[in-house]
Amino acid sequence: MNLSQCRYRAVAWIILWSSMFSLAMAVAKTLNGSVNQVSLIFSRSLVGALVAMPLFMRVGLKAHFGTTRLGLHLLRILFVAGSMGCTYYAYRHLPIAYAAAIGQTGPLFTTILAIILLRERVNLSKWMALALGYAGVMIMVRPTEGELDPAVLIALMANLSAGLAIICAKSLTKTDSSETVLFYATFGVLAVSGISAIWFWESPLPEDLWRLAMIGVAGVSSQYCYINALKRAPASFVTPFEYTRLCMSIPIGYFMFSEVPDVWTLLGSLVIIVAVVWLTLSDREERP
Repeated sequence: MNLSQCRYRAVAWIILWSSMFSLAMAVAKTLNGSVNQVSLIFSRSLVGALVAMPLFMRVGLKAHFGTTRLGLHLLRILFVAGSMGCTYYAYRHLPIAYAAAIGQTGPLFTTILAIILLRERVNLSKWMALALGYAGVMIMVRPTEGELDPAVLIALMANLSAGLAIICAKSLTKTDSSETVLFYATFGVLAVSGISAIWFWESPLPEDLWRLAMIGVAGVSSQYCYINALKRAPASFVTPFEYTRLCMSIPIGYFMFSEVPDVWTLLGSLVIIVAVVWLTLSDREERP
């Protein structure tokens, strides 16, 4: 398979990720306050583990334990759990298009983390793109307009955790299969949320069970899609296509929750998308 084919397939995987992710967030938002955050994460992780089990058993469970990088897997589990908890909180407490718009800052966080942790080279063009992305965030949240919603800060924390998880995943896919990376994340987050549920469990209502099941299926599917995208193309190529999430979130918010994004959300989103595309072009220019 040549480079172009790999990248086309990476785009297809990331669009599938966007669809599954948007579906999971929309269904989670319909839960309102009937299920607390810990119960939601544990239920999602449990269903996700059950759904992914046939995939793991196809090769054999023992095969997925085979890794020489257990420490990095464990670190990624913490980042994934943190990102998951913050993301579900943000989508449940903010308009869905607004939460998705803030989510577009993910590639900016990933780039900054790559600069700090991976010592990636940064030219003036990249710094300007990062500054533009920061301006887009300021346009959306407008901190001078009054008190900043804590859910916005939690949404940004979700992107920070997700960026760290992406860097870990990209490193892990060089030596481990997509299934192995997914295996450790799936059962690791299940263990972390299960321990938390001992103290904070809240039984869901019967009518919420199908929603939790759908969130679990869509959630684990989205992880599998993203890992496969990273397997086929660099993170700097894959992450800009995350903006397709916004294209799906706006109609979902309108038809499911009667939410209409204001002009500041749309303008800030556009600025962030331009910044992310600029980052991508800068990265390609640096490559030989």
